[in-house]
Amino acid sequence: EPALHAQAQRLHHHLTQHPHTPLPAIARTLATERTHHPHRAAIIATTHHELLTTLTALTNDQPHPNLTQHTTHQPPGPLVFVLPGQGSQWPGMTLDLLDHYPPYAHHFHTITHTLQPHLPFDLEQTLRNTTHQPELLQRIDLLQPLLFTINTALAQTWHTHGLTPHAYTGHSQGEITAAHLAGALTLQQAAHIITTRSHLFHTHLTGHGAIATIEATPQQLTPHLTHHPNLHIAGTNSPTTTNIAGPTHQLHTLINTLRQQGTRAHLIPATVPSHSPALEPLKHHILNDLNHLTPQPTHTPLYSTT
Repeated sequence: EPALHAQAQRLHHHLTQHPHTPLPAIARTLATERTHHPHRAAIIATTHHELLTTLTALTNDQPHPNLTQHTTHQPPGPLVFVLPGQGSQWPGMTLDLLDHYPPYAHHFHTITHTLQPHLPFDLEQTLRNTTHQPELLQRIDLLQPLLFTINTALAQTWHTHGLTPHAYTGHSQGEITAAHLAGALTLQQAAHIITTRSHLFHTHLTGHGAIATIEATPQQLTPHLTHHPNLHIAGTNSPTTTNIAGPTHQLHTLINTLRQQGTRAHLIPATVPSHSPALEPLKHHILNDLNHLTPQPTHTPLYSTT
């Protein structure tokens, strides 16, 4: 640990002397050109000031909401693919791969060919339009089919390079992707589920709430939720990260309160109050639309997070 703190101090000094070093360049160097020792730290920072402040905390062995420390003792275990839900999107995501890497483009176009009959818009053109119309990613009925297509194509591209996982798991809509990749759902079945789900969410839930992600445990958040009866725990993302769903104005109030206490919290972009009682009125619609689907046995273990 003293070596880790000393490294943080050296990095702080370097950044003070070179304040214009791009953050992505710093992250790339630390991840790929440094030895990975057992004592490790991870920092979330969007500005140089955030990074310097957190490095100071690490140097002095003090807690900070943007800092996580861990000690590894075991060698790397089996490979698991974790398929994400919303929040990972950005305008023009993977367009460089789509335009310049044929294996990825092949998988992308195979998937879009299957999804397209279920959609009233052109999937690839919508993705390209996000580079100059980023607001398109705020529409859940556009975003979720895009994320399913991209994550499935990325996983299949890794497969072509010989990276075959020992298991799949997913979060939220990522469970649909994981179920398809593990063999439980055909591409046609997964396409039907993702397009039906996203259309219902857009039609019935848009404008009625959102989801926030908070660096706190459910136990730590329970006292706060007593003041906001319409907010609900929507998921436990990690031992120290919890999602909360509910009306947007109440989420903003909770986020502001927690930030004043030094807790990291923010809204997840383009979300609706899913994983909460707000979905109960849609239960009948979803079951009617999906009750004809019959999953198959998986060829790779699939672990559900629900």
